[in-house]
Amino acid sequence: MSDHASLREAAKRHLWPIFGRGDTYFDDPSTSPIITGGSGSYVIDIEGRKYLDATGAQATSSLGYGNAAVAKAIAGAVGTFQANPSTFLPHEPAIRLAEKISGLAPPGFNKVFFAVNGTDANETAIRIARQYFRIKGEAAKRQVVARWKGYHGTSAITSAASGNTERRQFATPLPDGFLHIEPPYLYREPGNLDPEGYGGRSAAQLTTLIERHHASNIGAFIAEPTMGGGGVFPGPSGYWRAIREICNEAGMLLIFDEVITAFGRTGHWFESELIEQEEGILPDIITFGKGVTAGFYPLAGVIVADHIYQAFETSGAYLNHGYTFGATPLGCITALATIDTLERDGVVASIPDKAALLGKLLRELKESSAVIGDLRERGLMFGVEIVPNNIHTDRFRNEAAARSFLIAEGLRNGLLMVVSGNTINVIPPMTISNDEIHELVTKLEAVLAAVELGIAAGELS
Repeated sequence: MSDHASLREAAKRHLWPIFGRGDTYFDDPSTSPIITGGSGSYVIDIEGRKYLDATGAQATSSLGYGNAAVAKAIAGAVGTFQANPSTFLPHEPAIRLAEKISGLAPPGFNKVFFAVNGTDANETAIRIARQYFRIKGEAAKRQVVARWKGYHGTSAITSAASGNTERRQFATPLPDGFLHIEPPYLYREPGNLDPEGYGGRSAAQLTTLIERHHASNIGAFIAEPTMGGGGVFPGPSGYWRAIREICNEAGMLLIFDEVITAFGRTGHWFESELIEQEEGILPDIITFGKGVTAGFYPLAGVIVADHIYQAFETSGAYLNHGYTFGATPLGCITALATIDTLERDGVVASIPDKAALLGKLLRELKESSAVIGDLRERGLMFGVEIVPNNIHTDRFRNEAAARSFLIAEGLRNGLLMVVSGNTINVIPPMTISNDEIHELVTKLEAVLAAVELGIAAGELS
């Protein structure tokens, strides 16, 4: 048995793949490559095949694969102290990173709490919101509103907040205390409503929900400012302004889950900053993760508006919460090196031009394709919704089979993709070049041609 075959057999015998893929996943090497490394916008498998990563390593790849400056910083830090002291004493890398992030965040966000990953950050944000209202003598305000299709993590609490029905059904029984509204989704609104004023109309769902469950019981609204994993859904014009006004009227906190969008994905360090420019509002709490360390090391966190922290400080209450691997010296050094490289290389400033090029090419592809129903975009994030025939908005009858077909065809064409429902999430490395953007769209065009052939042959419906 060759080394490659034995490695695949070992994977089949001992590795439990994530998100529902069983042993048969490893049977076809063309659709289950085993990765050995990466460089720039590409990963390479054990057979030497190269794949352009349209997922940006699950949106962590703010600097592509193998960035030398960050790797050097990590190598220099490994020989110091690799974990937090047993009494969780503060250390300089954490202090410097908190200071740096506060300087990049919108004004009035000066306290950072570190976690390990996005799940932890969002759970921490929910805990902070609930304790905030206990401090204020409003302990009944423990319910949290989120959105269907949203994704906030995989713990019990964040699974309950998330709105992915497929994942939720396998996590039951879920904790109570969570309510949901639909996200803005103009493409699938009955009769394709007039976009003018749609943001406010969509936000009005929150008012209806509050009236049904009473503001005295609801403490927060958590949402991704641009929904990422659920299919890339930006907030339409007026949406976040209306949501903020509704939250203010009901005495609710607004939590922005920026695990995907923070650290440059929208051309701003935080999408909250962009929304402040567009809508004139800010959240009360921001979470971050993924791109802060460019995927090199797990680290995430929560940034709170000053009035949130002051409620704790003036009351004498404290947040009795933390993580063994939150704010490790190595994680903080990695994040500092990542941010330094993003600044020095002008990566965040380059996003608008890259997004404009990719958006132009995808819109041209939509015009020529019979199977792209909708195209949604925000910064360097695109949702390409695939339908059997774009004359109608009908979904595939077997959406799981269509999703598997899309991912497999992507791999056969040297393209790594994430498919949410029937939407291809195009969230490439933020350092992707113009030539690579053209290559990505060319590969995607080949995938969609295969979809059209599959529909014609009756393989997809």
